Amino acid sequence: MYLGVRALLASRRDTVGRDAGDRPDAAGRPSSTLVQVWRRAFTANVLNPKAALFFVAVLPQFVTPGGPVAAQIIGLGLLDIALGVVWWAVFVLGVHQLRSIMGGTHARTVTDRVAGTALIGLGGVLAAAPSRV
Repeated sequence: MYLGVRALLASRRDTVGRDAGDRPDAAGRPSSTLVQVWRRAFTANVLNPKAALFFVAVLPQFVTPGGPVAAQIIGLGLLDIALGVVWWAVFVLGVHQLRSIMGGTHARTVTDRVAGTALIGLGGVLAAAPSRV
């Protein structure tokens, strides 16, 4: 319930404190370009140790024993990287579109009010529910 009240208070501050045309970043920085966002997401994925574990654990299962192993591993790895690039491009474009829709003050205020009301309601239901020990 506390988080719900905080969200409702934040939505009130956003409505009172900002102009309709003001669209700052969450940290107050200017918004990033689409290429910068894609580059950061791609770098985070490439540096993720789970990607290396995927290559070690999953790719060898698809290598045929009679063929050249190194060429097959490289080919499957390049295919995985190409699919990853396409996936991140689609993901970043989608999030960028969603951010342009949800980045305005009105959308943020509505989201805070809906989330705050839902959290207060869920907290009230939990507080009124009989305890089962």
